[in-house]
Amino acid sequence: MASFTYAGTLATNLDKVRFCIGDTNTTYRQFYDEEITAILTEETNDIETTVARLLQMLSQDPDRSACLHDGISRGVELAVLQRLWEQRSQLWRTTS
Repeated sequence: MASFTYAGTLATNLDKVRFCIGDTNTTYRQFYDEEITAILTEETNDIETTVARLLQMLSQDPDRSACLHDGISRGVELAVLQRLWEQRSQLWRTTS
């Protein structure tokens, strides 16, 4: 897979999606560029739907959640984060 990229200018839909899901730390990425791009393509570049799907993935996959801003996650924090991502996923789905 290619390397993770992110431009703080939010010039691309990929950057906008990364910003919305908080996946902006290139050291501790949660998704590869290709994964986000594939979902963007499936959703015809609909950022809101893509964000909802990625948040849903985060809520169901503890391995993805293991690389947070400090590279460490604890079980209790992880469970809370998964619930939060699930709630945000539902919110994104209802507002888009």
